[in-house]
Amino acid sequence: MRKILLVEDSDADAAFITDAVQDQVQETVEVVRVRSVKDGQAAVLSDAYDCVLLDLNLPDSVGVDTVAVFRGLRPLLPVVVVSGDTSPGVIRSSLQLGAEDYVTKDSVLIRPGPLGHSIVAAMERRRTRGAPARLGNEGSPAVVRIVAVSADPAIDTVLPSRMIDLDHGDLPTVTETERVSDIAGLRKRLRQGSPPDCVVLDLAATGRTGIQSVALIHKMLPLTTLVVLTDDDRDQFSLTALEMGADDVLPRARVDGVLLRRSLRHSYHRRQKSLRLSVEAQRDVLTGLPGRAMLLELLADAMRRLASGDATSVTVVFLDLDGFKTVNDQMGHAVGDTVLRIIAGRLCTMIRTDDVAARLGGDEFVIIAENRTVLEAEAMGARLDDLLSEPITLDDQYAAILRASHGIVWTSTPRSPEEVLAEADRRMYTEKRARQRAGDAVGR
Repeated sequence: MRKILLVEDSDADAAFITDAVQDQVQETVEVVRVRSVKDGQAAVLSDAYDCVLLDLNLPDSVGVDTVAVFRGLRPLLPVVVVSGDTSPGVIRSSLQLGAEDYVTKDSVLIRPGPLGHSIVAAMERRRTRGAPARLGNEGSPAVVRIVAVSADPAIDTVLPSRMIDLDHGDLPTVTETERVSDIAGLRKRLRQGSPPDCVVLDLAATGRTGIQSVALIHKMLPLTTLVVLTDDDRDQFSLTALEMGADDVLPRARVDGVLLRRSLRHSYHRRQKSLRLSVEAQRDVLTGLPGRAMLLELLADAMRRLASGDATSVTVVFLDLDGFKTVNDQMGHAVGDTVLRIIAGRLCTMIRTDDVAARLGGDEFVIIAENRTVLEAEAMGARLDDLLSEPITLDDQYAAILRASHGIVWTSTPRSPEEVLAEADRRMYTEKRARQRAGDAVGR
């Protein structure tokens, strides 16, 4: 039996959401309803739940701050927002802060039910967090799409129909296999549908005998697992193929179903793990925002658009929270982490869809905005002051009131990301020192 916590203060909304859950989740479900964030926190800390359904308009919390509070309590507990707010900024911020899905209340009763699908998918994603995504529901097999590039029909007999999923114990992975005769056939297949998860490239039967085919497919499908079959048994050839993007190289004459299935299974696992680590390494684990490395890449992209004429200006805002040290000292680092998630969510609500909010580390954040006028860039500072100065309720006795010192750099000519970021940092510290001298800052 699944146990779901519904945090909703409206009796009418709670009734139809509960009915929808009971109707749309195809297993036995117990829905426990509370009316406030405070009661929801107590429930989460005192009992085991499979999912939280969270309204954003509650008596003791309004907006995306609510998501950050629950995500901080139980990081692996899936949260699905069920709200009447349909604004894109709120939806984006909720997902950025860690909500597994966002379902609007007016869509809850649609058939097939989006709420039931979201709950099941959210629980499955949290169950397999840190492992490659599975397409099936819990206990059912996932699907891996394999395309063989070969003119030899005999390869169909060695393509696996099932594989053991290395990340999910003995759960099988069903494969969907197909064969195209050459690179042109692969191009046509890509135009007609989504990219495959794995490609088996038979070099001896594609009309090409060199390494060019490996490089070409890797360029076409950089995220796809690539296993090469070849008659060339030279070690140097295999090493070159691996350097050009292949995940494994097998001797064509000795390939059978067991060997190919093992190669695909391990190659796919390594590729998915590598991709996952690559993405995670560039994002801040606490807030989900881009980290420093990704920020510099995004800022470089913005400068390239400025140089090509695709953007008219780039604005960089460097923020440092005033008073955050006091929160950590008085309430502890766990509460401090929750505050940082809330700040991240607030930043996401104020920026446009094509803007970027990032966390450099500690209590430092950066916003990148394109195509603003000088006046619009300056106005961002005032908006930040208003947004961040709203009290953050942490418990019945304590509410944090923070301000942020910020430095703003606007440019209509391309500059290096490091240079712009350093200038914004200097301007931020100039403002911070001015506030400290005026006695405005609570602490650093």
